[in-house]
Amino acid sequence: MTNVFTSEIHYTGNNKLDITVETGIKIFAPEWSWVRGIHQHTMSEQDYIDRYLTKIKASWQDDRNTWDRLIWSKESVVLCCFCLPNIFCHRYVLTTVLQGMGAVYCGELLKIGRDYISVYPSIMDRFFRKPQFILSNSIEKT
Repeated sequence: MTNVFTSEIHYTGNNKLDITVETGIKIFAPEWSWVRGIHQHTMSEQDYIDRYLTKIKASWQDDRNTWDRLIWSKESVVLCCFCLPNIFCHRYVLTTVLQGMGAVYCGELLKIGRDYISVYPSIMDRFFRKPQFILSNSIEKT
């Protein structure tokens, strides 16, 4: 079972997984147009989620070896991107998908001085209060 954390891109641990559109693993990254749409308020969060989940489902079907190598073969992974903690971000959407596949979410890693602490972000509550998001958009790990 993989433990999943989330953090900003500055995290430097050896279990970091960059999922940014700019420098990250492309199968886990959103598209630039979606990021711009959210920042410019021309795309709804639900539309972003729907598009991102479609991409994630396709990557699971087409590139399962990468998923196994980067996520499922590790004891823990930290999903990192440029978004600040506790705001809408695809790292929380991917975390929710991974939880549905058996991973354990262990919280957002925040840097305090030289150390990181794990906190459970309130943004996750938005996803967990939406059963239609979790159930209708889940990916089965087989």
